[in-house]
Amino acid sequence: MSRVSWRSVFPTEQATNLAVFRQDFGSCLQGHLAHWQQLADAKQLLLGGALDPPEAAVLVLRGMEREKVESHIQQDPYVVNGLVPSYEVKDWNVVVGSALCAE
Repeated sequence: MSRVSWRSVFPTEQATNLAVFRQDFGSCLQGHLAHWQQLADAKQLLLGGALDPPEAAVLVLRGMEREKVESHIQQDPYVVNGLVPSYEVKDWNVVVGSALCAE
């Protein structure tokens, strides 16, 4: 079963989120990449990419409410086409790292 984990880094309106996807790439890859590139262009997707081996991907998002993250996940072509049939949402508290000072 596939899973996505969403985690909140900052408990403020400037929250950063982490989504972990497990899926097969297949013919939906270009649509999947274009879907998330829109958020990268808007500076809301800070990082994204597949793990090695590519059984999952990690997306780090900033400045989004949980409902909006969920909406973007539901619109991802991988989810729409059943390649990510389920996901899980969890909190994540980051306490160290240079990205904390990036603002």
